[in-house]
Amino acid sequence: MARLELVENEKVVEVWDLAAQETLIGRERGCGVHLANPAVSRRHARVVRMYGDYYLEDLGSTNGVSLNARRIRKHLLKDGDILQITPFRLRFVATPADSEINEKDPDKTLVLRRSPSRTVPPARPQKACVRYIEGERQGEIRGIEQGLFTVGTPGSELAVISRRANGYFLLHLGGRQVTRLNGKKIQGGGVRLSSGDHIQVGDTRLEFFFAADLPNADSDLPAQAPA
Repeated sequence: MARLELVENEKVVEVWDLAAQETLIGRERGCGVHLANPAVSRRHARVVRMYGDYYLEDLGSTNGVSLNARRIRKHLLKDGDILQITPFRLRFVATPADSEINEKDPDKTLVLRRSPSRTVPPARPQKACVRYIEGERQGEIRGIEQGLFTVGTPGSELAVISRRANGYFLLHLGGRQVTRLNGKKIQGGGVRLSSGDHIQVGDTRLEFFFAADLPNADSDLPAQAPA
């Protein structure tokens, strides 16, 4: 199970498990990570768990949140990341147990018994792409090469396309306007994508499709630029 560690003078003095789907960080006693200091907002930030990934989000705090010495609004957490919330230094630790899947997760792993003499390679979804229809990148086509492909702007309207062993899933991360798929608002648990689906994230509209559906399917496609 992932956890946050409070580090002082290179020693871990307190640990909080991130078992819940959402863990609040703040001065308020009801927060899962309680930091008793006047410089910490009552509800300063939160950590959200989705499909085994953890996201850190600043909840509009007065003094902000830094991740690895960089001010952020919303960011994906990785093992060993250092969070700075005013005088507090927190370390994010991910463990193998983070691969446990929630019962409602559509991407739940199925384990089958098989003969030890045969090795079955893990299935991989076929290559997928997005075509920007409206917005600043109108006309661009991008290949989805990484496990997470973000659409939108951190701190504003933001969604992510998550590549899993059994397909691609669209998740809404934040913003006042809920992400839409084919004109309908998506639910919090994520929705599996099909070729030809239209996605709306704020003012950005794009089409999701599999590379095999392109006329020149064998050509290389530009991947998403690093964030």
